[in-house]
Amino acid sequence: MEAVLVLLPICLAIFLLLEILRREVFYVVLGHASCLWGRNLALGETSQQARHRTGNFLKKALGESLGGEVFRHLSVDSFYVTHSADLHRLKAGDKSGGLLELYYRYPQLIQFEVRNSKKHHQEIINKCLFPF
Repeated sequence: MEAVLVLLPICLAIFLLLEILRREVFYVVLGHASCLWGRNLALGETSQQARHRTGNFLKKALGESLGGEVFRHLSVDSFYVTHSADLHRLKAGDKSGGLLELYYRYPQLIQFEVRNSKKHHQEIINKCLFPF
């Protein structure tokens, strides 16, 4: 009985730490991917070439299967921002330029309750501004 009382919190703590680690890995990799994609577009590549390079980067960084899965479910929004009010609202810096935004939503390992509703997914949004 004592072993169950000790193992249950330890298992929950391990799942929580794995979830935190997974989120941070996705956050760092998607940050690099957004800047890679935006830089390639700013330097004159077509959107198909930039997409292909970013897909290859994700497959190398996260592994063939997980990187491909992330790349398939990645939402991309690219637009040009010139007004300082829009830059401030988007938290994108102070110089105008091309803004690329990557959005990824993935299921959590464990569920928890937030404001009387269950949270099932994590969302990561990375923005990269290129003032070219």
